[in-house]
Amino acid sequence: MTLLTYREAAIEIEPGEDVLSALLRAEIDAPHSCRSGICQSCLHRVVDGNPPPAAQKGLSDAQKALGYFLPCVCVPDTPLTIVPAQETGTRSEAVVRSMDRLSGDVVRLRLGHDPNFAYRPGQFLELITDDGLGRHYS
Repeated sequence: MTLLTYREAAIEIEPGEDVLSALLRAEIDAPHSCRSGICQSCLHRVVDGNPPPAAQKGLSDAQKALGYFLPCVCVPDTPLTIVPAQETGTRSEAVVRSMDRLSGDVVRLRLGHDPNFAYRPGQFLELITDDGLGRHYS
């Protein structure tokens, strides 16, 4: 058996069992749809361990580098610690330094942020106001 750690739960994965099936067997409400690795609705991220290459088929190189994988087709042979894809973001304080209206519906924001804020080209971010309203930007 292989050990899977999800949040605080330790789940044993039976031989040949995929991660999604193990999560559902443990009564964890994991999003899923096609169960064949195509829709990507079950996307999770490994924070410790290495998913098998087959579990990352169809993902971008950036997603693979960040440890994203598809639990529905992931049959691990080593222990994994995972988190849902939406829980993997890092929070950082930022201040709007300027706001320029480029057209009727396009605004350029210039943000001041922590100098250690790390990012990769092509990533998106979610700006969240103090009252919890969030919006995604690329």
